[in-house]
Amino acid sequence: MALLGATSEAIQKRLNGIVEKHGGLILGVDALQPEGYGSLLYVLYEILSGTVVSAIRLETPNEKELTALLQAYQKYPVLASITDGEERIIAALRAVWPNTPRQRCQEHFLSNLADEVLEEDIRLRKQMRVDLGGLPKTSDFPDDSPLF
Repeated sequence: MALLGATSEAIQKRLNGIVEKHGGLILGVDALQPEGYGSLLYVLYEILSGTVVSAIRLETPNEKELTALLQAYQKYPVLASITDGEERIIAALRAVWPNTPRQRCQEHFLSNLADEVLEEDIRLRKQMRVDLGGLPKTSDFPDDSPLF
């Protein structure tokens, strides 16, 4: 967090360059729990350049504090935003850039989708073991006999 504050002028120059080159920023906001529990670290980053723009650590996250984080960058044109789907983040983005398109991060979306598919896959594999468990093993057939 201290490093982010110390480089804010350099970050602003970088963001200005991105706006000049692309006409605006594509912002990502993500929440991390570095210790695996407790407070959340919300990170604001610019997608096109991979620049970490800012961060805030919150014990009890709320839309008001997240909106304040984003408002510091309201002067920049934002082409789109990408988030993990957390409603507080979406509400804050909507409050600061109401007409900017938002998208759910594909990595988060696919990961969430994979979790559900994995559960079903495990269930199906268990059921297949039960259903196919009574079939003879291929080693039970002589080498020269047809399987059918």
